[in-house]
Amino acid sequence: MTAAELRSDFHRGLDEIDHLLIQMIAGVEDAIAAASLVVLSSDHDAVEQMVLRGEIVDDLHCSVESLVLTNLARQAPVGGDLRFLLAALRIVPELVLTRNLADDLARRGSMDVGAELSPYVRGLVANMFDEASGMWRQVAHAFGERLPEACGRLQTQGDKLGEMHTGLTAALASEILPSSMLLEMALVARFLKRLGDHAAETAKWIASFTTAKRVGQST
Repeated sequence: MTAAELRSDFHRGLDEIDHLLIQMIAGVEDAIAAASLVVLSSDHDAVEQMVLRGEIVDDLHCSVESLVLTNLARQAPVGGDLRFLLAALRIVPELVLTRNLADDLARRGSMDVGAELSPYVRGLVANMFDEASGMWRQVAHAFGERLPEACGRLQTQGDKLGEMHTGLTAALASEILPSSMLLEMALVARFLKRLGDHAAETAKWIASFTTAKRVGQST
């Protein structure tokens, strides 16, 4: 294979990694939406769908890591290409951990914890889901459009989600619920906050490789 063919193959590999990461981020967005349905609406059918989505994300995770390591070994990339590959290795675990959090939320939702909450507390939980979902939509947009400025916005939104977590925790303390249910809801609140933490961290890695040139172009 000539040098030009090797370089063309390398660029195709970058494009494939890019495409797979977009699919993983979309899978995370879907998982959060499904978890919201389970927790707030006791939609148990959504749990089965989440299992299927989780398997897809896990498969993509392995594919991305394999492609990244192969491209690093074959081409010894530099500049923006190297930054993209290294960022991909950091982004993938954030996506997997976020999907796992969505699974944990759904498992607690399948116990019908949401049905026991007052309308006020349910509203707080719904607001946290909305905020976390909005953050991950921004992650998807920032990755697709290569927007480093999203990092600052998501850090700010992460702080807001942290404040919402504090408010929900305080509200739960005033609820008349069995101690076991309060414990589960405290975990729900914590997991919702962590969804935002992972979104902000992912945005940092997106910013780390974003340049004026698209992936696949020489630097």
